[in-house]
Amino acid sequence: MGAPSRLYASLNLTRDVSRTTASEYLQAIAQYEGVAFEREVYRCRDTIFRAMLSVTGKGEDAPFLLLGDAPRSPELFLAKLVPADTAPAEPWQKMFHGLTSEGMNFGEVMQEYRFDVTLDALLSAEVMATSNDGHYRITECANVSEGTAYLLGGSTAPSGLPDGSYVLVEKTSNSYA
Repeated sequence: MGAPSRLYASLNLTRDVSRTTASEYLQAIAQYEGVAFEREVYRCRDTIFRAMLSVTGKGEDAPFLLLGDAPRSPELFLAKLVPADTAPAEPWQKMFHGLTSEGMNFGEVMQEYRFDVTLDALLSAEVMATSNDGHYRITECANVSEGTAYLLGGSTAPSGLPDGSYVLVEKTSNSYA
């Protein structure tokens, strides 16, 4: 059994998400059941991530897609992983990835590994130098190839995103302390 996932206000897109992206996302998320409470529909991260993966990408990047009340402090956001650097440091290796969306840099991920780099190892990677307020972590990952997203655990989902690796980044606290 997987780790429990909290529920998010799945329709609460930040005000700076484009109308086209918002429309595509809202159409995709409507396909999934949720829990209605006080004029909002709550869904788990996995469901939100699957809906985000179905949105059409912007060029070779992820669409600007953030959930929450404040654009500089979203609860969840979608990002594409862009390999940046590898730093050999025996016995551990470090790999760095940029987190991008529509050409904007949302920060960096440092992944330490001993032997093989796997997609699920990103769940323990450190999200650093984020341009958002708060502390974040990666909670969902997928590789997209030719219209199919390959998620952790072996499941797949249709995707409108360009080929590449995508992550769902979750805010864990409002400050770095």
